[in-house]
Amino acid sequence: MPFAARLLHKHDFKQYEGLFARYLDVQKQIDIDELSETEVRGRWKSFLGKWNRGELAEGWYDPEARWRADDRWKNRPTGVGRGRAELVTRKDAPIPPRPLQVGVNDKEDAQEDSDDDGYGPALPDRKSRMLGASIPSLQDLQHRQELISEAHQNPRTDLQYSRKVERGLQKDRLEELAPRADPGSRERQLEKKADKTSTLHAFREAKDGGDVEVNDQEMMGGGEDEFKRELKRRETVKSEREVRKEEALRARMAEREERMKGVRAKEEKMMDMLRSLARERFG
Repeated sequence: MPFAARLLHKHDFKQYEGLFARYLDVQKQIDIDELSETEVRGRWKSFLGKWNRGELAEGWYDPEARWRADDRWKNRPTGVGRGRAELVTRKDAPIPPRPLQVGVNDKEDAQEDSDDDGYGPALPDRKSRMLGASIPSLQDLQHRQELISEAHQNPRTDLQYSRKVERGLQKDRLEELAPRADPGSRERQLEKKADKTSTLHAFREAKDGGDVEVNDQEMMGGGEDEFKRELKRRETVKSEREVRKEEALRARMAEREERMKGVRAKEEKMMDMLRSLARERFG
């Protein structure tokens, strides 16, 4: 059972009277002082069954909940119901016969008990009594990130807007100093043509890159001396390549010779061993 609670019996009514009254008030919206002795006895029996089967909410088994309920019960303003514990726990109390209508009501009350206990408000448990700041949720973290991004974005947006306004002011000032012709007029067409011509001239000059002087020797490939130098360079490269190739070939031949020497030595050793065995066996 939750909180290591013990099983209850009929004679425990006096000890748990405050908690039972709180249970009826919260779960059933019933004042225990307004019930008759028979109804209190039936309600207490139903409460015992649910308690012992562990069907109540976890908060009802909390010892702190019982202490609070006892304090509330002792400090209640009315004095009705003080001797109810003795009446309920008394075994020899006569039980009056129940009429048929009362039995129907008891059955309905039992059905209400089974229906309401699972959905009624539960007492706050220890987890809900934690004090201090709570752990931020994913929505809180996302909202904080949005605020940070907005704080970084606002200065950039303000700078872009100020630059746009400044360009607009400069354009207006230029229009005031050198006003353009009306759109669609011949003067405006001539201005557009002049702007286009100047743009094409600037592009052509940038593409040409200016005049470059080149002598005849560079244009003809440097002459005979340049050819001889190129031929000598190629021969040098070829000779260096052949030298490296010959060196690699000699290294491979030396390695092969070493391996062959090792193989021959093993063969000679094996043959000597076989000869010695043959001499020992055949004389």
